Amino acid sequence: MLNELNRQIESDFEPDEVDCTIIDVRLDGEDLASSLKLHSEYGPDTNWSLRAKNALGWQLSPRRRVCPPRIVSEHPVLLPYQFPTVSLYLNRTLGSEKQLIADLIHAHAEVCGAWLHPFDYLRLDIIRPAPEPSFGLLATAPAKLIHRYREVVLKNGGSASIAGEIPLPTIDGPPVVALILGDFWIVARDFEVTRSE
Repeated sequence: MLNELNRQIESDFEPDEVDCTIIDVRLDGEDLASSLKLHSEYGPDTNWSLRAKNALGWQLSPRRRVCPPRIVSEHPVLLPYQFPTVSLYLNRTLGSEKQLIADLIHAHAEVCGAWLHPFDYLRLDIIRPAPEPSFGLLATAPAKLIHRYREVVLKNGGSASIAGEIPLPTIDGPPVVALILGDFWIVARDFEVTRSE
């Protein structure tokens, strides 16, 4: 289990005394497999094998040195897996289109940081300078993001409606979690971690 890796890191190293290198990443059927090497100034390097069972999403790059892995149940990369997807339709805008765009990008960053790219969700090309009307599909995203985008539109004097909920699939098993490795991540329901020599 990943807890074994976390215990090993905590027992052998101070948190600021260890880092990790992603050695390789490969798909193995539905699983994502990776080899990691933990480094410390005060002890020998240790090798670990990581398997994300039925991996749902990831962003990894081999040969990168990163912070040690940590598992989290709340994180921006989990939004697409924890909230239903909905659409936000812009009905009208008032005020500055540049301010609305800036506010939408800022709101996205408040919710997601730099973990999820705003242009993967927002369609800012439909926002037109006055007096041209702005209407149509503004975004399709996890509900938490859509509600924040709608607040921004309303604050800017516009009107928007939410529609088209796509519910999350019902799957028996443990809840979705994320393994964070510095700026990289893996989302899965289960991880296997083993120490290798």
